[in-house]
Amino acid sequence: RKIDEGEVSLNDSFATESGDWAGGAGWLQWEESGTYHTVEDYMWMMMTQSDNVATNALLRLVGGPANVNEVARSLDAPDTFVYQKVTSERAAVPALDNRTTPRDMATILDKVYTGEALSPDSSQKMVEIVYQNELQSSLKDGLPEDVEAAKKGGWLYKVYDEAGIVWHEDRPYVVAIFSKHGSEDVE
Repeated sequence: RKIDEGEVSLNDSFATESGDWAGGAGWLQWEESGTYHTVEDYMWMMMTQSDNVATNALLRLVGGPANVNEVARSLDAPDTFVYQKVTSERAAVPALDNRTTPRDMATILDKVYTGEALSPDSSQKMVEIVYQNELQSSLKDGLPEDVEAAKKGGWLYKVYDEAGIVWHEDRPYVVAIFSKHGSEDVE
């Protein structure tokens, strides 16, 4: 939306800050803060590599958790709450963990896919970026080989979540599967 509103461009470049640091997936955690990347590069790293530093840099750019929560409400995702930057750990107080639901993620993805969440061009660009995600995917593993999906997963210790847009014949659909108390082994 910030891009659609003209406040940000995919080509804008800005630096990471020390407060963006977070462990987990992605390679930005190994770079020194102060390294510049474009908005498009941060988006690509966030969605295809699950890079927490890229996510936090973008979270900062768009106005922080309050703005993300406002957008979630506008997309009929009432149970999505971002309280703090993304980390690879649980919050010290569980009630302050960032959270969402499968229904909210499916609702948001449906609105992105149908162009209701953003402009049609931005929606298409977002789907194209998510489609490039090549990380391990239980969702993709469960689909027939000839069925395509744009998907994004997330995980913490024994918590595995994934949502995606699946193109099945001429009837695309969205799906979100969340689990907790799972195996210690991601595979």
